[in-house]
Amino acid sequence: MTREELAELEARHEACRQLAEEERTDDYNAENSAFHACIYRATHNGFIAKEAMRLHAMLQPYRRIQLQVRNRVKRSFEEHEAVVTAIRNGDDAAAEKAMRDHVLVQGDRFHDMLAALRSDSTHGS
Repeated sequence: MTREELAELEARHEACRQLAEEERTDDYNAENSAFHACIYRATHNGFIAKEAMRLHAMLQPYRRIQLQVRNRVKRSFEEHEAVVTAIRNGDDAAAEKAMRDHVLVQGDRFHDMLAALRSDSTHGS
């Protein structure tokens, strides 16, 4: 990651911090996408960046719903903090782990949301 890319990532991260503190979930969601896009572009691999952005866009409606869960925006920001710290320190392994953990949490929350929706639909019938 270049210095310029890191500076942009840190600026996006700081914007996320402010939005999380103000509990502006919709705005956080938009800035969150920009944060992730910074990381995708910094791979300097056009194919990977394009595919990651495509998947991110495809999953965006679900991610928006997940951010409505209590304290999820705060936890998302804390997960980003681990990613940014590892990148800033040049710790590739820690950055990979932090990003993997962040993405896996999204999958876990998605499964929890589906289970809750299924439960609601079976109890409501």
